[in-house]
Amino acid sequence: MKKIQSSQRQSIQTQSLQRKDEYAWKGSYTIEAAIILPVILLFLVHVAELAVENYQAVQDTVSMCEQIKQEDPSEVVRMLLFGKEIVEEITCR
Repeated sequence: MKKIQSSQRQSIQTQSLQRKDEYAWKGSYTIEAAIILPVILLFLVHVAELAVENYQAVQDTVSMCEQIKQEDPSEVVRMLLFGKEIVEEITCR
């Protein structure tokens, strides 16, 4: 009879230990979440700031490109041919 009671006590003790372990893990996740979530949020904020900075840089570049005078393609070809003629005159002499 005493063996049965002692085995029941042991089983109850093991069950209570298992419950304590389960609660310990739940607490562990709470602490990890308190550490990990702010890190993730800071990372996301940093990524959003980088995206805004890159967007602004692209807008600035586009506005500068629009301000630059666009050259006429026929003018570019004429200048290249003129430069080629000058080089030929210099090299022939």
